[in-house]
Amino acid sequence: MPIPELNRRAAERKLQQFCRERAPRALDPAVRLTYTFDADGVTLSEEAPGVAPLPLARFRFTVELGQWSLHRPDPRGWVLDRSIPPALDFDRLLAYLDQDPFKHYWK
Repeated sequence: MPIPELNRRAAERKLQQFCRERAPRALDPAVRLTYTFDADGVTLSEEAPGVAPLPLARFRFTVELGQWSLHRPDPRGWVLDRSIPPALDFDRLLAYLDQDPFKHYWK
């Protein structure tokens, strides 16, 4: 099922702000953060000139529960990050991603 419009717009506003605030902290000023929505989630990626986008994290929305979950990249595909439970509050997942206590996302 697709993400309800209200949830999608709220997440997009928060991601826009996150990308603006987080990007200047990157080691390379040419690197920027972008995001792409699909049917059931959104992927946050790092982009640099001349290099393919590097997917950093994926947020998946479960319509039945009305909550978001955070997934990390893995050689086998996206893996649910079990160190933070799914949440109704998208900001909670963004804050966790920003802090990245186990260094799964920001290398």
